[in-house]
Amino acid sequence: MNEQEWKEWLKEQEIPFEVNDWGSCQYSTAKWFFDTFLEMVKDLSLEKALNLLKCKVKFDATVTLADVISDLVDIFKGQINYDLAEEDYDDIITVVGHIKQLKACVDGEGIFKVLKEAAWDLWAAADVVAHNFFTNLVIEAPDSPGYGPKLNELVQSDNFRTGLCCALLVHHGFILNSEAFAGFDT
Repeated sequence: MNEQEWKEWLKEQEIPFEVNDWGSCQYSTAKWFFDTFLEMVKDLSLEKALNLLKCKVKFDATVTLADVISDLVDIFKGQINYDLAEEDYDDIITVVGHIKQLKACVDGEGIFKVLKEAAWDLWAAADVVAHNFFTNLVIEAPDSPGYGPKLNELVQSDNFRTGLCCALLVHHGFILNSEAFAGFDT
């Protein structure tokens, strides 16, 4: 579609709230944004897609997979509380296991798998990975519509931003298979 056709298409859209392959229906507007953005980029350009969706993205550079892994390992190390009672040692062992898994990752998909296993939600995983892959990342996106109780609506308001983080990771080649975003809990 050309730019005008995309504008018309966007006006007619009812953004879905449904179960999808990213997991919970809570992510449906993030998935919609992700799919829409990447299709727009194919037809138009990155800049035109950002403008049509009223988003802004700015970053200085991208870093290597090893740099992202190193930053995430530091985050996990920060979760270890060495003053835990003896019965809490299992928590330390679990975190150390996640650190070992991260260090063994050979691609961005592996990182998302570890974060999923560590009980991260997609909102946090996409944001943290994007901010570690893109140096000095600044993202502006409109609030997403939310559905359900007020707390759910509040959490879902960041879904367009989450979808954009995921789409940028794919667009810039950090994620090659969008299945990496599937199956996250909320």
